[in-house]
Amino acid sequence: MYPIPHKNADIIAEKLVHEFIAGFGAPLEIHADQGRNFESQLFAEQLIGVVYPATGHTPNLMMLGREINISSSILFRFPKEKEYDNEDQYITRLRAKMMEVYSIARDHLKSYAERQKRDNDTRIFQSQYEVGSLFYKFDKNINKKLKSPWVGPYKVTKKSPVVYEISHKNKTEIIHFDRLKPCTSD
Repeated sequence: MYPIPHKNADIIAEKLVHEFIAGFGAPLEIHADQGRNFESQLFAEQLIGVVYPATGHTPNLMMLGREINISSSILFRFPKEKEYDNEDQYITRLRAKMMEVYSIARDHLKSYAERQKRDNDTRIFQSQYEVGSLFYKFDKNINKKLKSPWVGPYKVTKKSPVVYEISHKNKTEIIHFDRLKPCTSD
């Protein structure tokens, strides 16, 4: 038994995974009263593992070549019998499975990188400021809770593909375009 402040799914899942399972190992079966906290998506993700969009697999499959023994399959049936007869057969199958998983992950990473590049290129193309245009500068030193981090307006005095020279109140500085936002007059 563990003390918890509330009976919500995130607290129960966190206690179960980080205290019970970490301390005693994964149970072969979990019996619950079908409460909402045990049937939530968050609880399932904590137990089953999350498939990452960049690789298309869980970290366990990528690192171990298998899913860890806390998936939903153990909640409803007995563990599988050994799928190999000896160590050599196990190593051969594990190596083949790891090669397949890495191949699929490479394909996912390639398409993920292409999508990221396309999105970034779209953002770059849309963020071209002309000399003389007005915009706001993002100031990372301003607390966003108390004040808007966008200060200005500033004026573009020189430009290159990604870096701009800007001026405000007779002060000039060089800044990357990622920290700029078009000025809209109110």
